[in-house]
Amino acid sequence: MSSDLRKLILNEPALGFDPEKITISSLSHSGVNSNIYLVNADNQRLILKKFRKLSYKDRSRYDAENFALEFFEKHNITSVPQKLFSSRKNNFILMTFIEGVKPNTFSFKIAQQAI
Repeated sequence: MSSDLRKLILNEPALGFDPEKITISSLSHSGVNSNIYLVNADNQRLILKKFRKLSYKDRSRYDAENFALEFFEKHNITSVPQKLFSSRKNNFILMTFIEGVKPNTFSFKIAQQAI
């Protein structure tokens, strides 16, 4: 699978990554709607989220995530990943990597940290 993802990234000339400096590894917390990969490209750590194809009547998770990332950027919410590139045709979003840990529980205090 990572060779297919590698081709997706390299086939996007706007990204301009050096083909010799790209590695892709799967992250363990992929979900029902998508698979998440860590991309190391040109000395940058990035996240590639590849969405599964859904039936025509299912809500597009790609569209929802893309909208959310654009909304956050428009409203200067900076404690979330920044979208670098997205492809509706190939159903993926490439975004910045943010250091941190996934919380075990959700609380108001944790939500406040994101603002």
